[in-house]
Amino acid sequence: GWKKDKNGTYFYADNVGMTYFSVNILANSDDIQCMKTASAISESMTEMGMKNTLITCPTQEFNDRILYGNYDMYIDKITLLQNNDLSPLLSSGNKLNFSDEETDILLMQTATVSNPEESKAIYDKLLSRIKEIAPIAPVCFLKESLITSAKLKSGVIPYMPLTVARTENWSVQ
Repeated sequence: GWKKDKNGTYFYADNVGMTYFSVNILANSDDIQCMKTASAISESMTEMGMKNTLITCPTQEFNDRILYGNYDMYIDKITLLQNNDLSPLLSSGNKLNFSDEETDILLMQTATVSNPEESKAIYDKLLSRIKEIAPIAPVCFLKESLITSAKLKSGVIPYMPLTVARTENWSVQ
């Protein structure tokens, strides 16, 4: 498994030698909030011993890199509709090039069910599926609520109308 060297940097050793953990983080230079978020994530990863390179580029190049899969990780944002439909983020044919038939079926079911108990059961299945296979680490704000990955919590304060604010205070735990 992954270990830390004497400098605190993660590496994996096998028969061939040592491979250091390294990731390129892509950010849209035209979006100040995404830039701040990407910078904060990059700094946190460095502090944790994870090598990374922050690559910033204008919107067109950013979108082209995503389209062609020219990234390890990218920071972007999407505004969900008031009905909290997750289809723009997770349905087949999205910006992530993520596609999963079971997720598509569950997303369609969430839109058709009105019974709260049935709705909760479908959302539970959907969230379980997303945790299992989706290539995202979402940070979402809904009014005063915060939904995020379990480890990204410190210093995150939702602020409307800016969905992401004060990212310089974020930390990964």
